[in-house]
Amino acid sequence: MRPVHASTLRRYLLPYRVYTIWTQHRTHTETPNPHTVAHDCTTRGITGQYNKPLTSGTPSTKTPKPDD
Repeated sequence: MRPVHASTLRRYLLPYRVYTIWTQHRTHTETPNPHTVAHDCTTRGITGQYNKPLTSGTPSTKTPKPDD
């Protein structure tokens, strides 16, 4: 088994953190509101690359899609 490189972790850290907040909202509702998830990310200090704020579109790209 090879060690995990820091560059690999950086690539997956943001999606993991957004997904964690999304799952907390998912326990209360079938489809979490992206604006609420983005707001919770902001209040917890989670930002995008180069400290850009997350938008309501960010959780949609970092979380699973509901089944049709």
